[in-house]
Amino acid sequence: MVSLLLAAALNVAFTVTNDTAVSRHHALVAAELPLSAGASNDPGQLRVTGYDRLSMAAQISAPAHWPDGSLKAVRAVFTTDTEPGESKTWTLTTGRSTTRQPAAARITTEDGILLLCVGKMLYRIGDHLGPLTVEAASTEQFVAAPPEREVVEEDGPVCATARRDGCLLRDGAKLFRYTQRFSVIAGQPAVRVTTRLETAPGAETTVVKCVWLAVRPAAHLRKSIVLGMAGSAHTLAPGDTRRLEQPVVSARLISDRQHPGWIDFRSDAAAMLFAVKDFWKRAPKALDIQADGTARYELHSAAGPPLRLTPGAPLDDEFILWFHAAGESFDDALVEMNQPLRAVIQPAVTKP
Repeated sequence: MVSLLLAAALNVAFTVTNDTAVSRHHALVAAELPLSAGASNDPGQLRVTGYDRLSMAAQISAPAHWPDGSLKAVRAVFTTDTEPGESKTWTLTTGRSTTRQPAAARITTEDGILLLCVGKMLYRIGDHLGPLTVEAASTEQFVAAPPEREVVEEDGPVCATARRDGCLLRDGAKLFRYTQRFSVIAGQPAVRVTTRLETAPGAETTVVKCVWLAVRPAAHLRKSIVLGMAGSAHTLAPGDTRRLEQPVVSARLISDRQHPGWIDFRSDAAAMLFAVKDFWKRAPKALDIQADGTARYELHSAAGPPLRLTPGAPLDDEFILWFHAAGESFDDALVEMNQPLRAVIQPAVTKP
């Protein structure tokens, strides 16, 4: 009876504010919400409602449980539109939502390859990105072996994520392990990629000169290339080469345009943005444009000091591929990655 009463009274309110000067469209909200013991046992019986008490199309999961098996925390994921400076409030409450996501994110398989789908956009895992390569302090290079496994971690409808695990070999022995996650968000024409590189179990500390991967968009998207730098952008002529090093920044940068280094590969009508999260703030990275129009993205720049990869101290990275019409603004893509919307839980109102 107590649990039923708590469930009936479940009412967790949270607020999200757009603190940027950019209008956000289909922006991701990922709210981590704590629950009291016994409040709910099934995330499928929870929903998110707006100010009008109508349900949102939300993806709700349970990352933690109390000893009695009830939910200790839930993760509510949905998308929203917000204007600069605007605040919105939602409530996690009981009841199964029947609201459907109009452009659902999902994962399918094509010819044995995982395919991320959202609206009209289809993305085959591995497209546009070359293998992960590690250069040791010597002249050795270790290219990622074929993935050991690919699994679906989330299958929509708001966020769909595929995970790829593999290793890099030297003389048949596993030296490094890598984990990459590829995610699509409903309504966003983009793929987010996170990479974690760490020493393999039993491997010793290794001194690394450079960690990089190639960015190879389709040939028709390489008619012109625009390289984004802090507060400015440069259009490269066909066959031109350019290297963008991460500078030393002593103060926090404020402008939305200054957070990442980015490359925009363009054709007459379509374009693909490759943008690195916190490019200007994270230790040494570089974007190196090749003469054939491809790019070498250095997760750890060869121009920086060598990196000591030790057990328990991984190298983490995140970037986004955003597909858009040529000439279309992609400020919301840069802000979406570098300044995600954050949920602030409102204090419960107690009646006297």
